[in-house]
Amino acid sequence: MNTIKCKDCAHFDERFKFVQKVQKDGTIVNVQKPLWYGHCTAQSLYPAKEQDGQLFPLNVRRRDLDDKRLAEMESVDKEKVKTHCVLALKKSA
Repeated sequence: MNTIKCKDCAHFDERFKFVQKVQKDGTIVNVQKPLWYGHCTAQSLYPAKEQDGQLFPLNVRRRDLDDKRLAEMESVDKEKVKTHCVLALKKSA
């Protein structure tokens, strides 16, 4: 039985949103804010190619180049433990 939280798994691909933040000098910058969920790279099927500005994690499963279907992403709550997951792998320190 798995005891690793998804956020501590080597297969966890964290999701972010960009928010605007006003700095002390009045300039506005975009900062990344982590979301409550991510994707399991071991259980997800990514598109064949990244779109402009996208960067996929290393060693993800991808669709064939001629396959135009959308990705099949396995969303996971980063604070939860999927006890039935046999692919869980603790991140190395």
